[in-house]
Amino acid sequence: MSSYGAMASGGTRHGVIWVADDSPMDAGRAQRALAKMFHTVEVFPDGATVLEALASRSPPDVIVLDWIMPGISGLEVCEFLRSSRGQGQAGLSGIAVLLLTAHQHPDQVVRGLKAGANDYLSKPYADEELQARVQTLLRSKELLDRVARAEDNVRRLLANAPDALVAVDAQGRLSYANAEAERIFDSTADALVGRPVTQLLPDLPLRNVNLRAGESFLPLPDITIGQHIYSPTVRLLPADFAASTTIALRDVTEQRHAEARRLDFYSIIAHDLRSPLSAIQLRTDLILRGRRGILSAELINDIRKIDNNVRSLVELINDFLDLARLEGIGYAIEREPVDLPALLHETLADIQPLIDESQLTVQTLGLDEIITVLGDRRRLVQVLTNLLSNAVKFTLPGGVITVEMSTTPDAVEVRVSDTGRGIPADVLPNLFQRYMRAADRGNKVAGTGLGLMIVREIVEAHGGTVGVESELGQGSTFWFQLPKSPPEAQVEQGPPPVVIVDDDEDVRASLRFVLETEGYHVMEARHGREALSLFETCRPAVVLLDLNMPVMDGWELADRMAADPRLANIPICVISASMDPAPPRVQAVLTKPIRVEQLLSYIERWRLGSQA
Repeated sequence: MSSYGAMASGGTRHGVIWVADDSPMDAGRAQRALAKMFHTVEVFPDGATVLEALASRSPPDVIVLDWIMPGISGLEVCEFLRSSRGQGQAGLSGIAVLLLTAHQHPDQVVRGLKAGANDYLSKPYADEELQARVQTLLRSKELLDRVARAEDNVRRLLANAPDALVAVDAQGRLSYANAEAERIFDSTADALVGRPVTQLLPDLPLRNVNLRAGESFLPLPDITIGQHIYSPTVRLLPADFAASTTIALRDVTEQRHAEARRLDFYSIIAHDLRSPLSAIQLRTDLILRGRRGILSAELINDIRKIDNNVRSLVELINDFLDLARLEGIGYAIEREPVDLPALLHETLADIQPLIDESQLTVQTLGLDEIITVLGDRRRLVQVLTNLLSNAVKFTLPGGVITVEMSTTPDAVEVRVSDTGRGIPADVLPNLFQRYMRAADRGNKVAGTGLGLMIVREIVEAHGGTVGVESELGQGSTFWFQLPKSPPEAQVEQGPPPVVIVDDDEDVRASLRFVLETEGYHVMEARHGREALSLFETCRPAVVLLDLNMPVMDGWELADRMAADPRLANIPICVISASMDPAPPRVQAVLTKPIRVEQLLSYIERWRLGSQA
């Protein structure tokens, strides 16, 4: 058994060394030199006896081989150790080889190293040099053995892990599967290795994964395999045997069923609470409208307080249910390209009446670019609305709200600042926890206290982070960061879509129905800016374009497409109720109401032309 891990005097590592040399004098000299270093040294007269010993005994740590020997030379022993036969024999692959040679020509040295020698030493040599070379080989062997043991430990951990684990190579094929993966896929590891991951896990959205080593991808939707529900986690590991990407599948069937039962219970309670609250709201509204006669000012004031408290209770119930959905039943965000600056403009427009009523001014910075994130549009609107509404709520009349957006190579940051009262320092660390409000103790403001918790849940579900900066008397800044959409992760799969760009939801729905009935892949945008964001992820076959739209109209979109070499040749069909002249470089103009057969004829001709 090897003993190279032990320590001799002076910190020298010692091990089992075999010396093979047909010269007894040279062999004896090497033996004496190495024995001084506390190595266990054995001498062999030729290569044949070395091979015989390797077949029947524990292998050494290092073999010192003379190149020229009768019968089997040192070079041939080295070639055997590195051959498939030698590698297949237990313990031989880790033997370090030091080749002794009188050859000085570089070609001959290269030949020895190509044969598998770890190092070489020219005769004649000094004893100290032999000792130093062997010590170096022993240290290298120990490091390699440590790595091998660590990798074996990792393999055993993965093999016995309770979660199903598979590794996927750069070509998207399985390169490893543990025992639990064999069980859930009802197949052996040998049968699974080499299969495309999209075949085994067709519902897993891997095309949006873009990781660096050690990173874990943001939450993914649950997937169902057979009768079980699994929560997937994707991680890029640097280990060679794990190829590029590992996917862990945790069985969460019982957990999801329990969460669904819990949410059903919450929904029933919420329904039973909303009904009497709705009746109270209706009656208070009737009273405040004077339907029950003239009331005193004191009574009206009391009823308004009742009405406000009822509305706060309804808001609390809604937020509570929303948070329960976010935290349970395997919640995962929808993933579609979202133009974040455009979404901010739309959200600001939605709450403009509240801003005007509060007599505030809004400033915007950095909202002119198209910055795309992969995310859930509805949930991101919820985040923006919550932060902007809070800023309005806690800012006195005449104050200023600033909305700023900035980017790094990997992320986009949104900051909402106000000139309000500020937040006490002892409150800040817990502000995104349940039931914490942004109001200071001396200024109570109505609210559920769940809004910022919901903001945090949504942002973190997108793989982002949230934070706050504030100082009493100086206002507050709430911010969140989201990962930018990697261009390589946004390539649209499947046939090129027909893209409908129209702000009228009914028109989009009708066109989608007609086109999907005919087998077309259809995508929608509500204005030109949203369309440009969509075009970052796909190249349309045809664009059906309305002219009069908010944010960015059809004329500007057509100009932007014409200026972009990637989009310049995409056919555009203007569909509009306006009689205004269409932009240049459009293939057709159809006036609403349109004839379906004419539209389908145009699209088919343009689609075929765009694919040519």
